[in-house]
Amino acid sequence: MKAAAPAIGILTNYLNYTDGVSRHIYDLITGFKKFHDDFQFIIICDSGDAVEMFSDSHIEFITPGNFAHQNRSPKNFFSAIKNVISISKKHNISLLHAHDHYHANIAAAAGKFLGLPTIQTNHGIIPEIGILPHFIADKHIIINQHVIEYVRDIKHFKENKYSFIRCGIPARFSDVQKNRTSRRFIAAGRFDPTKGFDLYIKAAAIMKKNGQNDVEFLLAGDGPEKEALIALNRSSGNPVRFCGNVKDMPALFSETHVLINPSRSLMEGFPRTIVEAVFADNFLITSRFRGVNYDFDETTDGLAFPVDDLDALVAAIKYYLDNPVEVETRRLKFKNKALSLFSQELMVEKTFALYGEFFHDV
Repeated sequence: MKAAAPAIGILTNYLNYTDGVSRHIYDLITGFKKFHDDFQFIIICDSGDAVEMFSDSHIEFITPGNFAHQNRSPKNFFSAIKNVISISKKHNISLLHAHDHYHANIAAAAGKFLGLPTIQTNHGIIPEIGILPHFIADKHIIINQHVIEYVRDIKHFKENKYSFIRCGIPARFSDVQKNRTSRRFIAAGRFDPTKGFDLYIKAAAIMKKNGQNDVEFLLAGDGPEKEALIALNRSSGNPVRFCGNVKDMPALFSETHVLINPSRSLMEGFPRTIVEAVFADNFLITSRFRGVNYDFDETTDGLAFPVDDLDALVAAIKYYLDNPVEVETRRLKFKNKALSLFSQELMVEKTFALYGEFFHDV
């Protein structure tokens, strides 16, 4: 008789709509429900504005309090370890899978006490400050190729220490029929300075000033820079319409035509926002941020501009408007590539195989 599949404990910060890690965890667990539905997942986290989305999908989560990295202190760190040990015992958790370095350290301590294996998914490179190590697990999942270079060349990981598994996303709006005579541009993500949304607003203002009134510019998201971005938009003549904290980005992307990704990040990998937009038939205009070149070819897949180059962004928008046949060819090419690279089923099967290294009878 086949043994029951083990319960997996997922450790993370908050469950928020604008958080790519939360969306990744949601797609991972719902993907397992589709392709390996005998697995049990229990999320251990603080709360967040997306808990309803997880509850509606019958995903179990436990919020012990003061669990997030933002609430870190020696007292809360050791309390989190005790909570993970208690929860693991109660729910017969057999593997701890953390999604950031803080919770990977909690998982490592709890796992050592309980004799449980640990996995850490790395969602990007952040400066290694503080006393906690940033890579601490029996096995690491790397989702961006530039991070492979980092762990191989800087951290000197051996190849058997990590697995490369891209984020996989369900293609919910991949065949939507759109009115191609209207042009709706969108930028989306967490409102912080590294995302470059101020550049997007300035570019929209220039386009409107130059008489391009048949084009609409949208901005979706939330975050600490919200008020500053609203003020910039107001002083620029309100060229951009703010959509707020959108719960279902793929649905919104099904109504737009072009995603502009103006990121100025030196650490960011390939954002899921790009994949969601491309799956929903959006053309991509992106900055040449750190993680873009591995999966995106600007000569065939879309358009790219130097980081923080306002004139080049405006030129890319104009090029899109002036060359409808060429950009449609590029859009279709990149969509087909993305559907293959960022398959939810592929992500689940690779993660299933990795779990199987610890549980040979699953």
